[in-house]
Amino acid sequence: MQIIDPATLDLVSRALSAATMRHGVHASNIANTNVEGFQPARVRFEEQLSHVRESLVRGEPLKLSDLHAVEASLDTTPTASKIELDSEVAAMSANGLHYQALLKALDKQLGLMSLAISDGRR
Repeated sequence: MQIIDPATLDLVSRALSAATMRHGVHASNIANTNVEGFQPARVRFEEQLSHVRESLVRGEPLKLSDLHAVEASLDTTPTASKIELDSEVAAMSANGLHYQALLKALDKQLGLMSLAISDGRR
């Protein structure tokens, strides 16, 4: 019996990578708030998870093959909207909390695996 499924581990890894990329994008957007003509970027990741979510809702197990197309991507499509500093800082803060939650979940799973390997002895 596996404590942590390889597909779950891969998904968490991809989500952590997306959060890391998103943090850099928020930092860049914040740093360039007052730069004339700067076009803010966004990270697209969650939209790509729809196929995976639909499979899980149907009760199907998460498969590694389902995750091959799920990659964070940078969206630099020009927009007419100006960067709202407060919104960008709030989004960066939310992203940090999301990243921390992913790390805690991963840490708990790995802790359970370590406990099982050591037969409960520390």
